[in-house]
Amino acid sequence: MLGKSRRDVLNMVAGSTGAMAAASALHPSIARALAIPADRRTGTIRDVEHVVILMQENRSFDHYYGTMRGVQGFGDPHPVPVPGGRIVWQQSDNTGRTILPFHLDTATTAALKVEDLPHSWQDANGASRQGRWDGWIPSKGPLTMGHYQRQDIAFQFALAEAFTLCDAYHCSVHGQTNPNRLFIWAGGNDPRGHGGGPVVENSSGVALDQTLVLTPDILAKAKQYHIDPATFANYGKGPRYRYTTYPERLEAAGVTWRVYQDPHDNFDGLTNPAVAFQAYNDARQGEPLHDKAMSKWTLDDLRADVLAGRLPQVSWIAPSQSNSEHPAGSSPIEGADFTAQVLDALTANSEVWSRTVLFLTFDENDGFFDHVPPPSPPGVNPDGSRAGASTVDTADDIHTDKLAYGLSVRVPMTVVSPWSTGGWVNSQVFDHTSVIRFLEARFNVMEPNITAWRRAVCGDLTSAFDFSKHQNRRVRLPGTKDAAARVAAALKLPAPAPPLVGTLPQQEPGVRPSRALPYAPLLREAIEGDALSLRFGAAGRQASVYQVLDLVQLDGLPRHFTVGPGLSLEGRWTARPGYHLQVRGPNQWYRELRGHADHALSLHLEDRDDKLVLALGNRGAGAIPLRLRDLMGATPAEMLAVPPGGLTRAVSVAKTGNWYDLVLETPDSGFFRRMSGRIETGRDSISRPASQPL
Repeated sequence: MLGKSRRDVLNMVAGSTGAMAAASALHPSIARALAIPADRRTGTIRDVEHVVILMQENRSFDHYYGTMRGVQGFGDPHPVPVPGGRIVWQQSDNTGRTILPFHLDTATTAALKVEDLPHSWQDANGASRQGRWDGWIPSKGPLTMGHYQRQDIAFQFALAEAFTLCDAYHCSVHGQTNPNRLFIWAGGNDPRGHGGGPVVENSSGVALDQTLVLTPDILAKAKQYHIDPATFANYGKGPRYRYTTYPERLEAAGVTWRVYQDPHDNFDGLTNPAVAFQAYNDARQGEPLHDKAMSKWTLDDLRADVLAGRLPQVSWIAPSQSNSEHPAGSSPIEGADFTAQVLDALTANSEVWSRTVLFLTFDENDGFFDHVPPPSPPGVNPDGSRAGASTVDTADDIHTDKLAYGLSVRVPMTVVSPWSTGGWVNSQVFDHTSVIRFLEARFNVMEPNITAWRRAVCGDLTSAFDFSKHQNRRVRLPGTKDAAARVAAALKLPAPAPPLVGTLPQQEPGVRPSRALPYAPLLREAIEGDALSLRFGAAGRQASVYQVLDLVQLDGLPRHFTVGPGLSLEGRWTARPGYHLQVRGPNQWYRELRGHADHALSLHLEDRDDKLVLALGNRGAGAIPLRLRDLMGATPAEMLAVPPGGLTRAVSVAKTGNWYDLVLETPDSGFFRRMSGRIETGRDSISRPASQPL
């Protein structure tokens, strides 16, 4: 994976995987999926003949995987600070009570069937507060901070450790099911309003039919799922969206496709976006849009198609409410059993599975917390100015109320295929449009509804695969056939609640193999009069989004800078009497800068394969003492004397998988820099090793 010179890194991976891979009873469908090798004819994406998309309901990444080793979870060494002197883990309610993430213990509480939380456009933006990320409990309630551990969702953990988990995959828009599913169905939410949009709520068109009777059943369901009753009653009725969807483009291009669903049991139409579009409702029996998207195709039909070798090139699976993993209406174990049934059907014919990719993701986060503020277009300040800048057009990514549509909260994405085995983590930025981008790459059917900004920022998921070779890995997975009994038992237990005194959850120690990424963030700093100037660049193959927090004025909007490959942008901050900034980029790239305008030191970093080169400038007349600390322990701390003009210092990162976490500071703390990230070399590596405490 990394070459003989990186044996230490390989040992880090091996040491952290052995104990966890041996725990549970073998699940036949997953074992079969792992055992069937890819049919490698070209060693490229052209070997993929079938893509299956299973989008489940309403779980955030931290809610499921925050404690899993080797991902950006609760062990994140750079948590975002929030107003009030807290960090992002410390969310407060309206009374000032602070609640930390807490364990949803399925052994002692009814957490397996946890309740549904608010997740509309309004309260999702309330939680985000335009990237400040501190409104979770007032907008969602205390249960937002609840999360599972390995023993609670053993199937999901084991599946991720058998295949590839993406830890920078975001839902596409702040809000509910329908707006997010439109991004994986049609590439967007019609931001210019040409076909019934822009869509930010669970609706199905232009206007509500106010004559519909709000029956007790409708009122109960609307309350249960925090949906306006009139909107819930009208979903799938009345005026519908009229813009073109991706299945229509596949049909026109001659690419076969189908939605496997029961139209009478698809969560009132929410899991099948076709019901919200006029063209599908106008289609009649015998016409493609009706027969492929509005008709009944069950998992038995899926298995039959696989066995007969007639699985379509692209398939969507719309789960029922009870199978969807949606809080209140379903549970993780019921969703796990449904996923196992899907895999059982897809692997029934080894020749078909050897040419198949299954994308398993979630539409949105419900109301559940995730600690990572997403990449975003620049926000809009109260005076109408933009909080940041972009080299890419963002006009179609800002709502009429001046809020960005997304990206939004991280949600789980597990890439299951013969080309993605091995327990990898992929940390490239993705969203729901990335699934369509993968289909574009494979079938050459383009989707013009995807905005320029999303194309620049989000990848196409091809980096989650290695089409050149097969890694056959045997992983033991728990069974799921007792789902109904487990749910029934859980409902007899007391409801979960946050503890009176919380503690920060611990993330499992260790690393996992990590895919190479297309990023090369660049940052140059300079003092210009009373201002600190930062120039952001992107030397990689994909745009980088930088989020800058001004800790001197933390109540202000975070500033976002989107920089396309080969381009740069500049931002300025006051440096007198002092400045204190945190800058975040892709894959846990991090810089912290503290100082003042009169300090003579400056810093520039360069990547040189397995070395990080620090170019220190000194505008003063005398040498300046500086301490260099390596928080990953690859080199001992040392004192430097920076002479007038400056010096250059190289730090090796070969022993830590090209990861680094360095601190430079003067004895009087008048100058402080923390630099963390991974140097990308085009070779696969490992997830972030742990840092020593600052």
